[in-house]
Amino acid sequence: MPTTPRSTGSTDSAGSSEPLPTVQAAAAALQEQLLAQQRDGAPPATVVVLRRGDGQAAVEHGCADLASGQPATVRTVFRVASITKPILSLVAMRLATDGVLALGRPVHELVPECAQQPWYQTADPLDVMQLLSHQSGLLGAEDGKWGDPRNWPTHTLAGLGDARTGPRGRFAYSNIGFALGVLAIARAAAAPIEELVAAYVIDPLQLRHTGFLHAAGALTPCPGYTRVEGGFDPDPAKAEHSRGRGYRAVTGGMYSTADDLASLLVALWTEKLLPRDAVAEWMRPRVEAPGSAKHDAWGVGIALKRTSAESVATHGGDFQGYLARIAFQPDRKVAAVLLRNYSEPDTNIGASVVELACQLSGAFPAGATAS
Repeated sequence: MPTTPRSTGSTDSAGSSEPLPTVQAAAAALQEQLLAQQRDGAPPATVVVLRRGDGQAAVEHGCADLASGQPATVRTVFRVASITKPILSLVAMRLATDGVLALGRPVHELVPECAQQPWYQTADPLDVMQLLSHQSGLLGAEDGKWGDPRNWPTHTLAGLGDARTGPRGRFAYSNIGFALGVLAIARAAAAPIEELVAAYVIDPLQLRHTGFLHAAGALTPCPGYTRVEGGFDPDPAKAEHSRGRGYRAVTGGMYSTADDLASLLVALWTEKLLPRDAVAEWMRPRVEAPGSAKHDAWGVGIALKRTSAESVATHGGDFQGYLARIAFQPDRKVAAVLLRNYSEPDTNIGASVVELACQLSGAFPAGATAS
């Protein structure tokens, strides 16, 4: 069921010569967009949290569960798909800050199995940073793509034997390359990645509704839906989930809420997770992404959209029946989170949320596009 935006105040902190939109106004505009797109009765959920400085506004639109009519809230649990990647890359930055992991370390020193692959022997060694910033050149990898997510390290090694290779040092989004980077992180720390995420992210921030779907005690996300003629179907998402995420458990296998993700982003400017210089290193462009409409470059596991001011960091997540997007600018203290539990190919809500983050930070004039 649609609801009106709610807020807890806002702070215009960008210092622009022109008035910036308030978080309340931005949320209201997004609510109007959702209402204009609505058809076929009450839709599944779209939840958005906007934060700037000490202020917050939220949009809670639609139903978390169509069968029960349960309304969506900022505490509704969703699959967040590839939002998993920036969360895990923050763990890598914390380990680097603590001296446990060197991002420039050749991956074969941590995962010697990869050195046995012919593709690894034909070029300069890959390092951990290249893997996390999608410069590995690894493509494909059907082996290990599906299967028990608890065995993701085994699936990752299987995928390495099946991967196709392209040029290294150029941007090419790679799930298998990122999974290899996560395996290197876990081996450097001599601990399961699930424990590292809990120790460095979930527990310090008290993110009680965030975790890996395959972990013990995991919460159950709201159903995911696919639009069909005359309504929404939950079966495609159920079928895909039942196959298991294989090595993609560590590239897209987490769940969270809009409230938890907003708290995570706020922690990047309050230095609860990382010191300011480490956040800057995380967001420092490592590789250009020419030809992409969504972003211009990549940092360590995070995409960057260059603007008229500082870059806005962003990442999306797509899984059958789910859509997620985060966007933030820590220097301007702006964060935006979108979570949706249905696939809607004819809308561009993710780009709209990135655009709102840009406008709230003063990076774009109102009406400019960030998609």
